[in-house]
Amino acid sequence: AAGEVDRFIFGFEESYGYLAGPYVRDKDAVIGSMLICEMAAYYRSIGSSIKQRLEEIYAQYGRYLNKVDSFEFPGLTGMEKMASIMQKLRDEPPVELAGHKVVKVTDYKKPEETGLPAANVLIYTLENGATVVVRPSGTEPKIKTYFTTLGKDLAEAQAQKDALAAAIEPILKHLRGCCTFCAAALFCVYRSVAVVKAFPQSGEGGCERSEQTDEGAGKQAVFGK
Repeated sequence: AAGEVDRFIFGFEESYGYLAGPYVRDKDAVIGSMLICEMAAYYRSIGSSIKQRLEEIYAQYGRYLNKVDSFEFPGLTGMEKMASIMQKLRDEPPVELAGHKVVKVTDYKKPEETGLPAANVLIYTLENGATVVVRPSGTEPKIKTYFTTLGKDLAEAQAQKDALAAAIEPILKHLRGCCTFCAAALFCVYRSVAVVKAFPQSGEGGCERSEQTDEGAGKQAVFGK
């Protein structure tokens, strides 16, 4: 943005590439390769290496770990379920995850709070400094969860990530089940009304037929068949 160029230093996306400075227009692997070559040349010139410097950083600051998990929502109602889950997470945010209190919730749909363009992203910051990011994929029918943890070594950071993933998974699965049930229920109501309109003299028999048919449809929705 105009007047904000000097604020940007470095950005990246785990699935696409890197972006450094204002002179590259989009994330790619070319500038990332160049930066790595520059780092390798510099550390070699002082008798070190990239790996050695990384180990020194880990020893001083601890081992940060960034991992991503995803939950798929296939079918025609997948996008609706994802939207409903994100809204429920906004309306009823978790108060703790894996025994750690959630001390801050950042909603990127509120640019007045973040100072950034609106985005469908939620970040939960925990009392131990870990973060859990939840967002729907922009290209696939998935909700992705990003975990950032800090340990004295990789094993400790991984153990924290595993605990957080185990805590968030049942929350998303429960919300997915609720959304599936609601979608199936609405579908049943719609089909029942349609049957009654089509066969006004059939009485309860028509509704029973509709319910039996919709029960199967509901099971298909639950299991994603």
